[in-house]
Amino acid sequence: MQLLEATGGKGWWWSGERGERVPLSQSPTSCALAAAAADASFPAHDVAQFIARWGFFDPNPFLLRRDWSSVEARGLDHYGRNLAETLYGLDDATRERILQATRAIIGLPEAIEPRLAEEEDRFYFLQQEAGLEYRVHQMGVSSGTLRMLALMTALHTSPEAKLIGIEEPENYVHPAALSAFVEYLGNVRENIQLVMTTHSPLVLDSLGDPEVVRVVRRDERRGTVVEAGNAEGVRRALEASGFGLGEYFQTRGFGN
Repeated sequence: MQLLEATGGKGWWWSGERGERVPLSQSPTSCALAAAAADASFPAHDVAQFIARWGFFDPNPFLLRRDWSSVEARGLDHYGRNLAETLYGLDDATRERILQATRAIIGLPEAIEPRLAEEEDRFYFLQQEAGLEYRVHQMGVSSGTLRMLALMTALHTSPEAKLIGIEEPENYVHPAALSAFVEYLGNVRENIQLVMTTHSPLVLDSLGDPEVVRVVRRDERRGTVVEAGNAEGVRRALEASGFGLGEYFQTRGFGN
């Protein structure tokens, strides 16, 4: 039995309780499953609730520098727009764990002071950096620091998440910090499933294990295809060539 159909945001979903099709109208980029699952009578309600606990994050420094206190989100927003508000609402212990994780990867900040400007009903934070006499306003914090701080906040404030996706961690982040970031992810993946996209050979070198790598290709007939590849074959090629996984990728060893 077909449960829903949507094209460009328009369509319908089947309500078992009503015994009829319910019109569906939303933005073209929205997920039809999420919209239909708002009604408990939707046959795939449990599946939708499970997927709703997934989190995908691609913090954008331009948006991170601004105040978006009106963003409606459970926890940190996908783009990190409510980072200051999220940090403000955390207990001291959780906020300190986020700072320690961020410092372990990029070496700063020393401290963060989230604030609420009550007269303007907006949130922001001040950052303390070594060697600076004055604290840095959120607007002036570097792109890499903002992005890493947001990613660490996402990892530490998503206790219900069953899966967390991270989009291209190499963006805005100093290359020297990537290996520490990947190492940190390796320490937390026992508690949560992680999916990460990347174009960076440095990230692949830090991963090291071809078993965890999937290659995304565009196929004219099948569209987007995700392939596991021959992990054992890649491992033998690395041993024979002396290449790291990133170097192997650059030589088009994956056929990319």
